[in-house]
Amino acid sequence: MKKKLYSMFAMFGLFLILAASSAQAQSSDVIKVNVPFDFQVSGKTLPAGEYAVMRFSEKVILIRSVDHKTSVVAQAPERIQAGANDVTERLVFHQYGGQYFLSQVWLRRDEDGRELGPSGDERRAAAGEKLAMGGKKLRKIEIAAHAR
Repeated sequence: MKKKLYSMFAMFGLFLILAASSAQAQSSDVIKVNVPFDFQVSGKTLPAGEYAVMRFSEKVILIRSVDHKTSVVAQAPERIQAGANDVTERLVFHQYGGQYFLSQVWLRRDEDGRELGPSGDERRAAAGEKLAMGGKKLRKIEIAAHAR
């Protein structure tokens, strides 16, 4: 319990540092993407809109609306490899019914992407869809991004 509480405070502190800082990551590590639907990241629902996505560290991603009203810091511990022709800036979402969950982040000039682990909400949505659809295959939605 203490470890989880410590992690939450650390993530909140990181968020405050990022929000207070006007200097952002290098432009090669920042992408812009227009997401046409509400989506969830790390248990937080973000509204449809335009977002800047950047890597803060090897395993931490910042997603922030371009109007600076909404942001979330997410851990992305898993590195995933791209195919030879598959290195493009994009976000990948898992869709369950009308719910969307950010799953992967591919930043500019990266040879690999980062994968976010499923939240509790995503696990429940996946289990509910599996029951309702008889094990229907997961739907992945990719949205192309561009360098900022």
